[in-house]
Amino acid sequence: MHNVMLDLETMGKGPRAAIVTIGAVFFDPMTGELGAEFEAHIHLGDSARFGEIDPDTVLWWLQQSDEARAALKPSSKHQSLSEALAGLYSWMEAGDQDEYVPLHVWGNGAS
Repeated sequence: MHNVMLDLETMGKGPRAAIVTIGAVFFDPMTGELGAEFEAHIHLGDSARFGEIDPDTVLWWLQQSDEARAALKPSSKHQSLSEALAGLYSWMEAGDQDEYVPLHVWGNGAS
């Protein structure tokens, strides 16, 4: 598979929003078949050094389920933004077995 769907959970709406979770999955756009998955939880304090936090988005997160809010709390599964991005890169590189076919990354919005 040479297509990756990328999903970011953030603390804002713009292109500079602090990232709290990165999710990705390889998929086949013709069949809808899903492949390997990736998920990384990022320490908000570290991510905020590189991104912005929007008060309205924080208030939105506070209205979400206990499970959704718990995912934001620091734990042993959280990592720095640079570790998460390096992990995503390694995962994408390992999952794309054919070096001659370009990898296509999909997401909601160009920013």
